[in-house]
Amino acid sequence: MDTDRFAGALLGVHVGDSLGATTEFTSRTQARRMLPANIDDAEIVGGGTFGWTAGAATDDTDLTLALVRAYLATDIGASDAVVEAAADHMLRWMQADPRDIGGTTSQGLRTYERSRDPFRSGVDHGRSQGNGSLMRTVPVALARAHDANRRAAEASALSAITHAHVVCRDACVVYCDLIAGLVIETFARDRETLRGLVASGAADPRSDPRVGAALDAAVDRPVGAVEGVNDAASGWVLTALGLTVAALLDERPAAEVLLEVVRLGGDADTNGAIVGGMLGARDGLSAWPDRWLAALEHHDELTMAARRFADR
Repeated sequence: MDTDRFAGALLGVHVGDSLGATTEFTSRTQARRMLPANIDDAEIVGGGTFGWTAGAATDDTDLTLALVRAYLATDIGASDAVVEAAADHMLRWMQADPRDIGGTTSQGLRTYERSRDPFRSGVDHGRSQGNGSLMRTVPVALARAHDANRRAAEASALSAITHAHVVCRDACVVYCDLIAGLVIETFARDRETLRGLVASGAADPRSDPRVGAALDAAVDRPVGAVEGVNDAASGWVLTALGLTVAALLDERPAAEVLLEVVRLGGDADTNGAIVGGMLGARDGLSAWPDRWLAALEHHDELTMAARRFADR
């Protein structure tokens, strides 16, 4: 199978993460001062709240890599083994004292560290609906692109290592279904066809109705009008999912749309990673400027992984 969309999706996570690291936690006004609007002028420069080097992976890419490595190191048919391996990779990452880690992710991994049970470690209460599992879930879509049932089960279980709330789990399932549809289908990727793909996800009776409502609400909303990017809900999983749907249906080139997303500020690295994965699946690897790709810390590993996923 052509690896272009597989690589576009995986590397799109890293591109969005590294672009957004510069503007994370800023207001929209500040973010627009920090990154220019013109693609020809915009570079991956690092900096931001945590003082990243240009092209460094933040937690978004690091935890995506945890899932990539779990899938590539385990039997393709062993769902429990993938979940256990992913939890182990994530725990080792946390034990290495990363400079950024979300509260729900930290709590879930601390529980896993004590219990060694990744199926009961996740946080599940009303305030645990963050985007920390959605940001890392692209590998599920690519590894299980041709197996919808297994894809759904694993997207849910891998979310629940840390984010066990049903809204987080179902958002990951729907997002992975959209990614898989984009990388394996040959349909024309015009806006109306993509709207139909989103509508199918919104109508899925297996999903929590709040997930479908977020998809529906984003269909006719421009990227810059998505609510909750800069306020207290900026890290909410349904904010990120709605922003991603708005970006998917935006007919501009992927790099232009992604740049607008990270220039919204707020949870810019995570929103960038989630949107970047979707847009890379839509438009392929060539969507990303070569100079952006060359700056990425994990470019080679993610490129190799995309080839392996596409060959399955």
